[in-house]
Amino acid sequence: MRWSPQLLPAIAAAGLILASCGGSQSSPVLRNYQSSSGKPVITPDSLCIKQPGGGYQCSGRDQEPCSISSQTFATEPTNTNRTTIGVGEVVNITTTGESLSVSGDGTLNQGSSPATLTAGATGGTVTVSTPGKYQICLANSLTFTVIPPSAVLYSAADGNVFHTQTIANIGVLGNVYLQPDTVSFQYVQYYEVPTNFTASGAWSCISGTTHNPASVSVQVGTDVPGYGSEVAGGYHDEAYSGSCTGNQTQASSESVTYPGEYSLDGSTFYPIMTITQTATETVAGAMTITKPQETGSTTVSSSNEGW
Repeated sequence: MRWSPQLLPAIAAAGLILASCGGSQSSPVLRNYQSSSGKPVITPDSLCIKQPGGGYQCSGRDQEPCSISSQTFATEPTNTNRTTIGVGEVVNITTTGESLSVSGDGTLNQGSSPATLTAGATGGTVTVSTPGKYQICLANSLTFTVIPPSAVLYSAADGNVFHTQTIANIGVLGNVYLQPDTVSFQYVQYYEVPTNFTASGAWSCISGTTHNPASVSVQVGTDVPGYGSEVAGGYHDEAYSGSCTGNQTQASSESVTYPGEYSLDGSTFYPIMTITQTATETVAGAMTITKPQETGSTTVSSSNEGW
């Protein structure tokens, strides 16, 4: 649509302005067409009508949606532009729109530059939206899938098996990871709920005593590819049978089952999975202790071994 230059003054005086549209006929795009003075430029490509409440509504060619992009604070996993994130993850949000809003279990901080989204404590979806920006771009949104930890992985820390020679006792030292490894749980705390052992044979005195994990929740750290987000701060899990007096070489068993939980604030906890630790001894004194993906073996007569 072309406008006669002779009509421009009359159109402007009537409260109408003309504004520039960029782009080709096949993919028209309405660009920013403000002059250096901050006032709309009058050119013969698109008609803009001044609105009673202020601003202008433009006809003519379509605008593109405003861009919304994201980048996770966590650099592991290495895909920092992913839209599947862990509970509590923090993400930088940038947009060409005027402002941002959030829906779902997440918190948006627009006081920082760039804005940040913090995922909530539960799984689901969180959507960040912009209403657009006048004469520049249209409304748009970006949706994140938020996932909680789904499993706890124990992996032997050093390959050693704790044992005291001639005593029916066995233990393994493990690193602990929250899975999956496709997101970061570095803003999460991990906690093992105390529960009681059941035991027989050489470990009968352990029956009814409490599995004694860390007394407080432990902060989780960086994601390790192939494992998950590692429980941080030099924390190691000590899976240990304990020991009793009496006959040390006999058929024996011991087990404890407890919930593994996560929290963002150290006060409200959510379940991850139920974990079972078992220990067995044969009549010949061969002992094995097992936790998910972690096993150690020795015999009563074996030499002393430390953690």
